[in-house]
Amino acid sequence: MKKTMSLLLSLVMVITAIAAMPFAANAEEHVHNFGKGAEAEYEVSWDENNVCTCTGVCKECHETVTETVQGVLTETTKPSCTEWGMEIYTATFTKGFDVETTANPGDEPLNHFFGTGEETEYTVSWSASNICTCKGKCKRCGKTIKEKVTPKKKVIKKATCTKWGQTKYIAKFTQGFDTETEILEDIKPLGHKFDTKTKKCKRCKVKGKKNTLVAKGKTAKVNKGKTVKVLRKKAIYIAKAKGAVTYKKAKGNSKIVVKKNGVIVVKKGLKKGTYKVAVKVKAAGKGLYMPITKKVIVKIVVK
Repeated sequence: MKKTMSLLLSLVMVITAIAAMPFAANAEEHVHNFGKGAEAEYEVSWDENNVCTCTGVCKECHETVTETVQGVLTETTKPSCTEWGMEIYTATFTKGFDVETTANPGDEPLNHFFGTGEETEYTVSWSASNICTCKGKCKRCGKTIKEKVTPKKKVIKKATCTKWGQTKYIAKFTQGFDTETEILEDIKPLGHKFDTKTKKCKRCKVKGKKNTLVAKGKTAKVNKGKTVKVLRKKAIYIAKAKGAVTYKKAKGNSKIVVKKNGVIVVKKGLKKGTYKVAVKVKAAGKGLYMPITKKVIVKIVVK
């Protein structure tokens, strides 16, 4: 009886010891599986504070798992003349997700450098149409850089009746060159604008002078049956004109045309005879000399 009781007591102690052993000692801890590399299936998102969140469904236990990790700055790339610097953040997970990285812009591009002040080394040229071109070798990257710019214009001195105005051309570059400027006297004088009643300039009030234009009509002969051009010198006498002279037909046969430069075109079809053409001769004026218009009569003889 004592032997039986002893055996029973030993059996209870063994069972108790086995029951007291932790479950982890008999089973490995489960690691979630979402696939690896290109075959990984889960969502990844980074926020503005470089915190990374992964969410996916485990391929083995089918549990939906989410894990959030603060990314750590692991690599920094310095900027070049034209490229931004880069900051690489890395997030390492514990629940089966891959190591994730993200790249953020770091410091902005340095831009090309050609020196400062009197030590600046590059060439500047302006074209006839005021296009500014700069060319030089960057002291950082060693590349030869060329940039053309159409400048902005700013009137710094208005033209008057007799004096030229000034324009400032401002060329701003994007590749490291300084802002270049050029000032030109390229605004033509306005010229006087005289009042026909007061004989004074409407802008500067200076008193005008009478134009000395002398104009007289001549007689020109043409042959019948064909269109003929009569040069101004053969049809109209002009002398002492102040300013550009223009011509306009005032009255006459429809087959006789007066061009702006004074050439008279006699079209074919006119019968023999003498035709009178009234022509307005205008001198535009120059300096203090006012504009003037005179009417002359030109005789066209068709033979």
